[in-house]
Amino acid sequence: MDRRQIAALLTLKKLGIEPDLTTFSGRLVAQKVLYLVQAAKLDLGYFYSWYLRGPYSPDVSRDLFPAIDELKANPNALVGWKLDSSADPVLDQIQTLVPARPDEDRSSELELLASVHFLVERRGLAHDPSLLSEEMRKYNKNFTSGEVSSGLDALRRAHLL
Repeated sequence: MDRRQIAALLTLKKLGIEPDLTTFSGRLVAQKVLYLVQAAKLDLGYFYSWYLRGPYSPDVSRDLFPAIDELKANPNALVGWKLDSSADPVLDQIQTLVPARPDEDRSSELELLASVHFLVERRGLAHDPSLLSEEMRKYNKNFTSGEVSSGLDALRRAHLL
């Protein structure tokens, strides 16, 4: 396992996420959480672009599949590794955005947050819930302007906007 894989696994673990890449919702949660962590300025070394379900990094998938397999084969693979102490405040900040529910119940909320953040910060769209909702509908995301407004508020509270 390389350092980026270790950092990604430790980040997810610190946020209480047991990455399950066997399900679509599990993969979506891992992608969106790592995106939001990087949006909070904890650089894990992943580049994200827009894909069908919002921000996506193929490198996250390439890293996590073998890293999780290695961790299953050797449950002690992360022993002795830890994130730099500067990661703690960032992860505390992101923890407020990560609902403590099963992946299938939280994946949509995380998709909304990551997508809104990406469209505002990377595409430069206004903080207008109606405009953002309309833009997301172009990508078959049926988030209402009320949901987008709640997402904007959550991102502001977490100091990501």
